Amino acid sequence: VLHSDQGANFESTIMHEVCDVMGITKTRTTAYHPQCDGQVERQNRTLQDMLAAFCTKHGNDWDLGLNAVVFAYNTSRQESLQTSPFEIVFGRIPRFRIPTERSQYAIRVHSVA
Repeated sequence: VLHSDQGANFESTIMHEVCDVMGITKTRTTAYHPQCDGQVERQNRTLQDMLAAFCTKHGNDWDLGLNAVVFAYNTSRQESLQTSPFEIVFGRIPRFRIPTERSQYAIRVHSVA
């Protein structure tokens, strides 16, 4: 099921054809009634808050923090999902790059001799 608002990109002929070919049932919300998309609107609000926090520290160049904010959101546990969006999409826990110095420290401290 593909549930969307009534934006032109979701209501186009090609989108309807793609849904038909792929066997996707398409539903849509009431026009000009964002409350019908509660989960999406809540996610958007969370991302807005995260970007606002970024802008507080780094000025109004929100686009510079967008990748980091989206990554932080996607790798954070979501209460409604009981896991992170990353784990749902990729089926595994995300791997983070750790600076070499920190990795060496962790190996020294946690190694069993």
